[in-house]
Amino acid sequence: MCLQSGDAAGAAEHFHRGRKATPAGHPLRAILLANLGLARLQLGHGMEGLALLAQAVEAAPGDAEAWRRLAGALRHTRLAPPTPAFREILLQLFDRPDVNPRNLATAAIAVLRQQPEIDRLLESIAGAPGQLAETLEREATTASQLIQDHLFQTLLATAPVPDVAIEFVLVQLRSDLLRLTEG
Repeated sequence: MCLQSGDAAGAAEHFHRGRKATPAGHPLRAILLANLGLARLQLGHGMEGLALLAQAVEAAPGDAEAWRRLAGALRHTRLAPPTPAFREILLQLFDRPDVNPRNLATAAIAVLRQQPEIDRLLESIAGAPGQLAETLEREATTASQLIQDHLFQTLLATAPVPDVAIEFVLVQLRSDLLRLTEG
């Protein structure tokens, strides 16, 4: 009721108390986690809100609405909880037919950029796009790590890439492939 009336702080407190009083495995726990996550998002606590929504999915993996709620919260976000469990949930979201993978793209980039070497590579590419070949040669191990990453491959196969550095790499790859076919 508080959440619907715009009292996100009151709703968060209510759902927090409910979550603490509800044991793991209880059918209401996932609902409380999801609502607490939504309230925390409304209060501007993005990382915490997303983590709570992910916990709701883990608590009730068969609840399609929980998955859609998390996917909706991820749309256009540049935040992602830095845990292997969240990465796995994100990969599962890409596989769901009821979730538009375009809504997951910025979150996928955020997860990929949590790896310092990949973030450094993408920053180097974005900062000096004219030196793409040199950067990829110098950072070949990291570039290979990025290209072999299952989340990266999933992103490329399912959604537009909302990252200028990755787009530079893709343009270069397309250009190289076209040159090869001309020869």
